[in-house]
Amino acid sequence: DLFSWHKPTAGPIALVKMNFDTDDMAFAERVLKEQKVLLLPGGLYDFEGYFRIGFGRKEIPKALQEFEVFVKENLVKA
Repeated sequence: DLFSWHKPTAGPIALVKMNFDTDDMAFAERVLKEQKVLLLPGGLYDFEGYFRIGFGRKEIPKALQEFEVFVKENLVKA
């Protein structure tokens, strides 16, 4: 429920919508600082409230695992 997206039909890039109130730039900076995962803020592309993720890198499985740790520790209510 925290995020929504549409699976890309062409290419390895997706925009993920954050279904909670936060600044996408601050969110991306925090994820980078705390988990060393690079998300590109949607505001860079005139899509505030989103972040861009690319699936073409060989390290994407590890990055997604680290992002999951961030989400569980910071966004999921116990």
